[in-house]
Amino acid sequence: MKSRSWNDIPALQRDLLERCVVDHATGCWLWTRGTDQDGYGRLSVGGRVHVVTRVVLWAFKGDARMKELMHDNGLEACHTCDNPPCINPNHLFVGTSKKNKWDSIKKGRCRYTATHCTRGHKFTKSNTKIFIYKGTRHRFCRTCSRIRSRNYYRRENGFKKMDMRDRIVSPQKSKKTKSRGVYRYD
Repeated sequence: MKSRSWNDIPALQRDLLERCVVDHATGCWLWTRGTDQDGYGRLSVGGRVHVVTRVVLWAFKGDARMKELMHDNGLEACHTCDNPPCINPNHLFVGTSKKNKWDSIKKGRCRYTATHCTRGHKFTKSNTKIFIYKGTRHRFCRTCSRIRSRNYYRRENGFKKMDMRDRIVSPQKSKKTKSRGVYRYD
């Protein structure tokens, strides 16, 4: 197979369009070929593998600033639709890493602005553990951590595993009530 060239724009556009499907509900052009671990498409052009969104910005918008994007000058291809496999040029813009990060914070996509963990527990002062690892702050949900610890204990000692959605109630705060001959903790 012949290597793709940066200079043959019509062939590059044709190759890109053949490798995507259109989602009519969102207007996204979804990349159907190889992706990286974060879901962004990858494509070989000029003997090197590039992120597809950068290639799309060059092939469809094609001004000098987009060509500079192919070199490592601190510019990124950013999504307005927040969909990593999308290669629709109308959903892409050029920005710096800092601008892209602020865009994600403004839209509430950034994990640091989340108010709940992935399992739905609220991040409160008493339910959040913050630690620093290699100079970066990380946080995790104490409720999920307790459930993981309890599941580990149960697995090691032959008990049944708890569901992560189950609520852990500390015995000193719960009230024991009797309902139809069965004791229940509220």
